[in-house]
Amino acid sequence: MLKSMTGFGEGSHHADRGTVLVEVRSVNNRYLKVNTKLPDSHSKFEADVERIVRDSVVRGTVSLSIRLPTSGNQHGRINLNVLQSYLDQLSPFASHPTILSSILLLPGVVDDSRAIVDVDLDASLIEKALRDALTNLDSMRLREGAAMKAELLRHCEAIDRLAAEIDERIPIATNAFRDRLLERVRDLLGTQGATHGLTQQVTVSPADLIREVSIYAERSDVAEELARLRSHVVQFRATMDLPEACGRKLDFLTQEMFRECNTLGSKSADPPISQRAIELKSIVERLREMIANVE
Repeated sequence: MLKSMTGFGEGSHHADRGTVLVEVRSVNNRYLKVNTKLPDSHSKFEADVERIVRDSVVRGTVSLSIRLPTSGNQHGRINLNVLQSYLDQLSPFASHPTILSSILLLPGVVDDSRAIVDVDLDASLIEKALRDALTNLDSMRLREGAAMKAELLRHCEAIDRLAAEIDERIPIATNAFRDRLLERVRDLLGTQGATHGLTQQVTVSPADLIREVSIYAERSDVAEELARLRSHVVQFRATMDLPEACGRKLDFLTQEMFRECNTLGSKSADPPISQRAIELKSIVERLREMIANVE
């Protein structure tokens, strides 16, 4: 099932001393990267948090914001020695209106370790809130994925339409080349005959004409490229319905599509076919841009 790599989820869990709130944001990335911010007192839980995220997310950059409750009757303690040291060093700027509030944010000034009631208890609260947030994130990513799938299917239909138009154009292009070749040969023979005073009419051997047209048809034959392109589109549609993450497979298929479109455009000498080959490349490029945000 198609999932977007972009999304947001929020989860919370209530306890006697307050509420744990977890916010999860994800953006596209070729690999999975988890950014977690926890207080130093809870840093030992970072590995567990990342493991839970990896069970739910396959690709993308996932950023977690975790807010923990503190006891209502315990507050952070100001370390007066550290505060005085900062004040002595910043005395020339003491008149600045925001200097005190800025100093309070400096490392070591406020010790909030006593505000944490039970670190081990917080672990279960964090996990419950995190799982809720990941569930909400997954729901949003599925909704975005459904919208993306509808757009991707429209692009696949456009590729099918252009491929069919090229298929219909191939015999027309071959016949047009034959007519142009015959006309050019007749003009050339007519010019040579008038120059050298030839009175006997010169004709073109049908076998020679057929041979030249066959060479042209073989060199400009794009039926094989069209067949592979159509096969890739069929696989593309089927891959979008797979239950697992399919972004990497879709990316590979769009690369193969682009290669066939390139070859198709370079082989054909027929302007209408070349024009459609350019349109095909443009559509496949749009597919690649969208796939960059699929998990």
